[in-house]
Amino acid sequence: MSPLGSGALLRFFGAATACLVAIVAVPLSAPGGTGRLIATVLVTALSVAALEEMPIMLPPAGTLPMTASVTLTTLALFGWATVSMGIVGAAAIRLLARPVGHVASRAVLELLLVTAAAGASAVVLVPSVGRTASIVIVGTLVYGLGRTVLAAEQLHRRDSLGRVRALSFLGHATGLHLLVFGGVAGVVALGTLVFPLRLWAPGIAAVFTLQLYLPRIVRGREDEHAVAATAVLANAVDAKDPYTADHSADVAALCRRLARHLGQTEARAHRIYLAGLLHDVGKIAVPDNILLKPAPLTSEERLVMVRHVEDSVQVVQSIPGLSDVVPMVAASHEHLDGSGYPRGLRGDEIVLGARINLVVDAYSALTTNRPYRAARSPEAALAEIETHAGTEFDPQVVAALRLAVAPPAASDARRPRPRWVALLRGLRAAYPRPRR
Repeated sequence: MSPLGSGALLRFFGAATACLVAIVAVPLSAPGGTGRLIATVLVTALSVAALEEMPIMLPPAGTLPMTASVTLTTLALFGWATVSMGIVGAAAIRLLARPVGHVASRAVLELLLVTAAAGASAVVLVPSVGRTASIVIVGTLVYGLGRTVLAAEQLHRRDSLGRVRALSFLGHATGLHLLVFGGVAGVVALGTLVFPLRLWAPGIAAVFTLQLYLPRIVRGREDEHAVAATAVLANAVDAKDPYTADHSADVAALCRRLARHLGQTEARAHRIYLAGLLHDVGKIAVPDNILLKPAPLTSEERLVMVRHVEDSVQVVQSIPGLSDVVPMVAASHEHLDGSGYPRGLRGDEIVLGARINLVVDAYSALTTNRPYRAARSPEAALAEIETHAGTEFDPQVVAALRLAVAPPAASDARRPRPRWVALLRGLRAAYPRPRR
């Protein structure tokens, strides 16, 4: 979610003000039932549009809109037709500030989910509760399941994440939030039986939701700015060397894949991704005559190059929200046997994210053209890295690298091997049998 420009922001709030005026004026000028219907649609539209602009950040899955608390409230109190008109009205308001494709896709998704929730709640009745509560309960379950499945499929296609793992991650990441949205809808909808605020119920649901999630929204904005800052810094470093264009982004993406193969949670894999993006950001301070030198460095030049790790750490420490990424960046050039730099850490003293970064960085360097040598093939690069497994590199990470990037053999094309077979092959290559 990108911040609104000043012009788009003014148009958005102008439309919101017009809706507020219409909400008050329409019931007074239009016939009773029609006036209240139009006012309800306007309240729903304004509430949905406002919540769409303030989603919950869930890296790496993207964002989770909080609109369910409003749409489920309107569905329970006023029915499918009213909530559908409200969603369309919200899209019309947001078109003043957002691209057509973005707005249309979000509106269509919300309409599909609400329609599924309405259909299920019309067929399934929860015993021992009223009609309104039954709609909220069934609607929340169907809406939540539908959004989770669709988002998991998108994550699977975008990041090559297995469908089961994507569902598991999103279930843990969004399930509680979706239940909270349904809970807010139920409290507000049932509250209208006591308090005569039926017309304003969608707006009340939006306000309650914002009150609950405002601190998280603020933290999410800060995290979003931190990610944007890391991307800018990484691009600045890569721009210094035409031979390593997009190096940081490629390293970061492969680091995340290896983290997943090694069983890390998606939240942890995302932090490892950020460490990969920033692992060499300190090179921006290295003079070009050293950074781009097409020959071995002198001892003095090597000292200058080694200092880029400390510079990288200082940069990452200056970015809010990345304190847990600092140890990974600080140890990204340490070797398993203690021969790395800057501190000579060894074994488990090196955090997993740094061990992943070291292997991926080496693979990326070997498969990239340089002024003094041509790029190696993926298989040749893997073979080279495997000869140093157990000394420079963590053997388990090396095995995961082969699993992630090695092309399938001809026999594998005919009959895919289980993933555990590929992992064992990688470990066998990492620990070759000694010669007699």
